[in-house]
Amino acid sequence: MKGMRLASVSTLEEANQYLEQEFLPWWNTHLTVVPASAADAHRLLGLEQSLASALSHVEQRHVAQDYTFSYHGQTYLIASDSVQPGLRGGTVRIEVRLDGSMAVRFKDQWLQAAQCPVPTRVASGQKKNSAAKVKSKTSAAERTKAWRESGKNLFQGGPSLSAAAKINRTRTRDRFD
Repeated sequence: MKGMRLASVSTLEEANQYLEQEFLPWWNTHLTVVPASAADAHRLLGLEQSLASALSHVEQRHVAQDYTFSYHGQTYLIASDSVQPGLRGGTVRIEVRLDGSMAVRFKDQWLQAAQCPVPTRVASGQKKNSAAKVKSKTSAAERTKAWRESGKNLFQGGPSLSAAAKINRTRTRDRFD
């Protein structure tokens, strides 16, 4: 950027010309290094290595007691033939591949998982309206009266306050009442 500013580059064509004529020749003469060996040093991937797995976005999720896990607001169910000991309450590795597919792994085994259907809900407006109708039938005065009468029943049949205070509740070895 500094070199382009000093060269007074202001358009895209001038920037491309500067890169081809000045910057890349300077880069190639000053910053490149000749390899010690001309042989190709790249190694082939082994059978235990997966390029798709290495280039995927990885997250971990806990498996619920019903063999489900949640990922990005969706619930996924692990297939019954993929279930193995230790899976419930365990952690699975979720890999989202570059092609958009999702792979689920537990320990060294790949699992089959499918997205659970979204449960259908009963319209909430119907529930609220029926509850509101029930409340409107009972007035506040009737509810208060019922509450006060239920409190009276709690203390009927017991001793008076002064008699209850005189009861000795000290436990001795010969008496446990």
